[in-house]
Amino acid sequence: MRTYDPREFVEKSRSNKLSNPLDLTISGLVKVADDDAHLLFTTSPVCADWLPISIDIIQSVQHLRDVTCKDHQHPFVRITFKSADEIHSDLATFITLASRAQKQAAQAHLAASPCRVVHGANGIMICCTEMIEGQLEVVCTGVA
Repeated sequence: MRTYDPREFVEKSRSNKLSNPLDLTISGLVKVADDDAHLLFTTSPVCADWLPISIDIIQSVQHLRDVTCKDHQHPFVRITFKSADEIHSDLATFITLASRAQKQAAQAHLAASPCRVVHGANGIMICCTEMIEGQLEVVCTGVA
């Protein structure tokens, strides 16, 4: 995502030179790895399937809120990756594919399950009912 100074935005808009930004973002739960060189990332609402992500390819981490997971909490974040010219272009391709797949999965999940858009104190959330360890629970999976 590119941020423009207002005058630059107006100039680029008028001359049709606004480039379509790559959306190199993913959202999910994180925790710090033991080596301090990685964040552990998951989209699982039950603290499973942690994937190490090198902090060297991350541009920013936006803390959206804390999420309760079993008997503890994890930050729910939006990770923005560095642009393709700052990381390997082949890696950027896979990050883009993962980002698109996550958005498509969220849309499919919303369409196929009993989910609702909830306007809460922290913003707009998508909350769904799911069976977790044999119990029906409400899981909020995102903030807009």
